[in-house]
Amino acid sequence: MVDNINILGSINLDREDTNSSEGGIKEQDRLLPIAIVGRIMKQILPQNAKLSKEAKETMQECVSEFISFVTGEASDKCHKEKRKTLNGNDICWALGSLGFDDYAAPLKRYLHRYRELEGDKANQNKAAVGNNSIEEKEKDELPNYRDREDPNSSEERGINEQDRLLPIANVGRIMNQILPQNAKISKEAKETMQECVSEFISFVTAEASDKCHKEKRKTLNGDDICWALGSLGFDDYAQPLKKYLHRYRELEEEKSNQNKAAAGNNSTEERGRDDQFLS
Repeated sequence: MVDNINILGSINLDREDTNSSEGGIKEQDRLLPIAIVGRIMKQILPQNAKLSKEAKETMQECVSEFISFVTGEASDKCHKEKRKTLNGNDICWALGSLGFDDYAAPLKRYLHRYRELEGDKANQNKAAVGNNSIEEKEKDELPNYRDREDPNSSEERGINEQDRLLPIANVGRIMNQILPQNAKISKEAKETMQECVSEFISFVTAEASDKCHKEKRKTLNGDDICWALGSLGFDDYAQPLKKYLHRYRELEEEKSNQNKAAAGNNSTEERGRDDQFLS
């Protein structure tokens, strides 16, 4: 088993150049999109609540590393069993192996239902192929044949999937970075991980939101995220994240001081130019 305390060991605190490829993996490939992480978090909060920038970035860092951590454990299982393709069972096993039994069991039920739906979809596709051959004959006989599908039939009710779930392409990209070059990830493994981490964000945010409500605060911050992780039993993960948050705030303060210094220099230069003009 991987040592739990290392879940955030690869945190990169320098977010100045998100497009730079120097020194390894690009930030946009290592981290989930912060706009979507924030959107999932906001869906959990009351309407009058607010989400600080540091809370979103703390959650972004935590969840992105969580994907890498679970994928690494699942990959080790595949390697020992001499398999190249990581599947949904491997993700569920990794969660249990890492001490997330309370989360592995519901995810196994999700995976079982997912496979049932995929089987139904496959059967429907086979039936559709047979129906298409019949429809082709009808089209030849009826030149004005038109598809009368209800244009509103695809309209989703409630929260859209794209708002509830993290983008599967981003999830898969982070997972791929952990696997050996010759390894593969099944579609069900990516979707199982997508479901897991999307619910993880909602779960932690709800706990943090309850804390804010009890303390009669409207803005959820990074400390609330760390507290929620500890409250939910993720003490081994809350501690490294507190260190990340401390360093994050130091860097933000340094950035603020640099901006103030730059603003002061600009005002001095402006006054110098005015003096030269007047002389």
